[in-house]
Amino acid sequence: MKADFGKLKLKSAVKVTKVLHKSCAKALKGTRVGDVLLLEIEVKNVTFGSSAGVYASYIDVTNLRTKNKEFISMTNFANSFLPNYEYEEVSVDDIEV
Repeated sequence: MKADFGKLKLKSAVKVTKVLHKSCAKALKGTRVGDVLLLEIEVKNVTFGSSAGVYASYIDVTNLRTKNKEFISMTNFANSFLPNYEYEEVSVDDIEV
């Protein structure tokens, strides 16, 4: 019998404080200072295939001003966002979706 673990979603929000370089990632296209990005990732029970491989984690990134949204791997998001933007974390409770 398979256990039902339910769903767990982790959320964070960041406010862009400086744009160092523009990004061509869909969710980041047109991002400017003051934009708030909502970051969400679902935690799942991962089963391993016969090759014992590990699956990539994907994150939902939404720019609340432009409404641009993208489901992107954590690696691609980190490579597109971290070197190109300065940001501060803001409370998810304080933003309106």
